[in-house]
Amino acid sequence: MKIAAISSIIFLFSITYANAASIEGKWAMKAAHCDYENGEQVSQNESVDGNITISGKTYEAYEGSCRIRSAKQSGSTWRLQLRCDSEGETSNSTVTIRLKDDNTAIFSQGGQMVRCR
Repeated sequence: MKIAAISSIIFLFSITYANAASIEGKWAMKAAHCDYENGEQVSQNESVDGNITISGKTYEAYEGSCRIRSAKQSGSTWRLQLRCDSEGETSNSTVTIRLKDDNTAIFSQGGQMVRCR
């Protein structure tokens, strides 16, 4: 009986961890931007300023770094509560991310983005 209960807890923990990992990674407005960091020039008329990186409890965007205070999933949609530091200011923010598929997501702050590989 104890082994079954422990196995259930481990299974539920592994599902939660796997789901959280589904939004982790580097995201860009265009696949061509994946090889660049925010602020870099892609061409004479284009620079990258919208890449987002999610890793563990960190949400990195252009000119700002945030700590993920909470992450809640409902189906294919994630709601992140963030505590951000940007240009000397600290603020709270909420970001919603809806996964369209493994490689495409709609960010409430940034629009449609592709996962960088």
